[in-house]
Amino acid sequence: MERLKRMSVFAKVVELGSFTAAARQLQMSVSSISQTVAKLEDELQVKLLNRSTRSLGLTEAGKIYYQGCRRMLFEAQDVHEQLYAFNNTPIGTLRIGCSSTMAQNVLARITAKMLKEYPGLSVNLVTGIPAPDLIADGLDVVIRVGALQDSSLFSPPPGLNADGIMRR
Repeated sequence: MERLKRMSVFAKVVELGSFTAAARQLQMSVSSISQTVAKLEDELQVKLLNRSTRSLGLTEAGKIYYQGCRRMLFEAQDVHEQLYAFNNTPIGTLRIGCSSTMAQNVLARITAKMLKEYPGLSVNLVTGIPAPDLIADGLDVVIRVGALQDSSLFSPPPGLNADGIMRR
């Protein structure tokens, strides 16, 4: 993790063309930026930057390393964004257990709307008599009408709102 942070600092120095600009943007001290780059060079046992008081340039090794840093940082950002989307957009299969009457009269309309809104989602309705079992059938949700047989399960007050979704 520390290596990725050092790669990020190095890439920012190259992109902005100075230690001072990188320090300002990363909200770090110039000496901290300089130490980070020096630590990278020591770790890699190669000089990455040609620097003087007025200019900064990449060595051949620095060019190769910078391209690698850009790829790694892009991949890290891409994975982060994918997981952010994963956590904020329903995807995968939602397994719902219910009676066939409930599936036909209520859930068909609701699931059609959900699938249109969330294309990464698929719904698997499991119906049958006896009623599907949450644990045994590997279901995410079971919708039943009537008394619960297992008192450890959660049961909201009966009734549906205007969209056909159970009220809480």
